[in-house]
Amino acid sequence: MAKSKEQKMAVKEDSSAIKRTLKFMMSVAWKEKPSLFFVYALQFVAQLIQKAQLVILPKFLIDELMLIVEGGTWADHGENIVGYVLLICGSNLLANVMNNVAGQWKSVLSEWFNEYFEVRLADHTMQMDFEHTEDPAALEQLNRAKEGISWYSGGVVGVLDSLYNLVANITVLLGVSTIILFTCPLLLPVQIIGLVLISMFNARNNKLEIESYKDLAGINRVFGYYLFQLPDFNYGKEIRLYDSADMMINKADVEGAKLVNVWTVMNGKQCKNAWGMDVVNALRDGISYFYIGLMALLKKITVGDFSMCITSASELYRGMLGVVQGCQDI
Repeated sequence: MAKSKEQKMAVKEDSSAIKRTLKFMMSVAWKEKPSLFFVYALQFVAQLIQKAQLVILPKFLIDELMLIVEGGTWADHGENIVGYVLLICGSNLLANVMNNVAGQWKSVLSEWFNEYFEVRLADHTMQMDFEHTEDPAALEQLNRAKEGISWYSGGVVGVLDSLYNLVANITVLLGVSTIILFTCPLLLPVQIIGLVLISMFNARNNKLEIESYKDLAGINRVFGYYLFQLPDFNYGKEIRLYDSADMMINKADVEGAKLVNVWTVMNGKQCKNAWGMDVVNALRDGISYFYIGLMALLKKITVGDFSMCITSASELYRGMLGVVQGCQDI
């Protein structure tokens, strides 16, 4: 019972921390660079165009081509075929241009926010009490802050990317679910069951990563000292004076081995979950293709519908998985 209460408290604390983090990141972005939200809006529109071009437009093109195969004339269907081809090519080009513009703009803003937080962190470090400047606990917290705001999360853009992907995947999920519901309804439970199983394996991997990152914080601080600071020319005199080169190299090797060990243990445990996900994906795809193929053979859907259902099933699964992973990533 006590353990259950502790787990509930931990979940509540994590949820509170997530809300505070999102609120902080969004407020900083809105105050300093509100153009970042316009970038996400541009990216969102581009993604909707891409999904429509990928899922819906090929169905109409294929159905028109099948009408010609079944005896129709080019005069009756040629104009529609050319129109759909041009629409597919044009929408794909437009979406790619919008994505490239958004991506480049976002990269610039990401670098700006990285520098912004580096300056804020440096300013905070300069103002804290001098007694903390050599305190191992304070230094470890400082290192965790640096890593947490950079390559572990990607900073403002990294965190907001996860939030954006969550919203975008929910939108796609609603769209393709509607298509499947009216064409191949039995695909929904197949994809949902597959998602539940995949999410279980993915949650285990995320838990392993979080535990490993906590272990890495202290190791990275010491290893970074040997790797980046001691090779500095300014330390050469002291190292020679005390003949400590071999000792430093040995300690660097020890800390490096600790890093490798953490990653090795984590990857070894994650492999089992990855194999489980591969098996689930294979079964999900096999059942989905069999069902949609059977529907097409029984003439319950057209060849164009078959193409649309196959793509919709894939996008449905990606959307559901994206929603789950988005929540876990955040």
